[in-house]
Amino acid sequence: MPVVSQVTKASREEPILALMLKLEMPMVREILSQEEFSRPRSSLSHASMAVGESSVELLDACSRLLDLLDAPRIFHS
Repeated sequence: MPVVSQVTKASREEPILALMLKLEMPMVREILSQEEFSRPRSSLSHASMAVGESSVELLDACSRLLDLLDAPRIFHS
């Protein structure tokens, strides 16, 4: 989903951090077909974005990705 945003405040003391996930739709459809998910409650009937609770597992994976920023780059051939 294309998103346009604007950072209104960022500094060395309070930097902005963004994370982009590129999802493979066939894999997303397969995962969704295996589980039953409830829709988040929203006052908008056709919201293109939503806010909801995140699982500990997802936060842990994101944290590990961020830790890689401080890791030396290793290239495999």
